[in-house]
Amino acid sequence: MNTSAKHTQGPFHSDGQSKHYEILDSQGRKLAVVYKAGPNPGPDTRLFTAAPELLEALEELVFVSDEEEPEVVIPLQRAREVISKAKGEA
Repeated sequence: MNTSAKHTQGPFHSDGQSKHYEILDSQGRKLAVVYKAGPNPGPDTRLFTAAPELLEALEELVFVSDEEEPEVVIPLQRAREVISKAKGEA
């Protein structure tokens, strides 16, 4: 895991409220609020709370990938761009 990341380190979890879900960091600090726009805000909440783990998994995948394989060159380039964007480097 990159300890020099500028973003709040995960894991995140959600705390369902009557009209919204609060996204909390591992210390219980509120990071965001997802308001219930419909009967099921679960997909957005799950994606937000999985973000730190998704970033870490993508970084690991890029690190171990073999760029010599032609079919992975473009997906690896896209993955690097997304990682940079997530870290505020793009």
